[in-house]
Amino acid sequence: MRCMKYCMMCCDKCRCVPFGTSGHLDEWPCYRYWKSPNGRPKCP
Repeated sequence: MRCMKYCMMCCDKCRCVPFGTSGHLDEWPCYRYWKSPNGRPKCP
């Protein structure tokens, strides 16, 4: 459920869904640059 929560947050904020099940962040700058408070990627 945690993964789905973050997927939905990222989809809502970025208005896009990267190709595949995870990764492919090079295709979507919003996913690539949105970080958590500790500096880790926010989106899967």
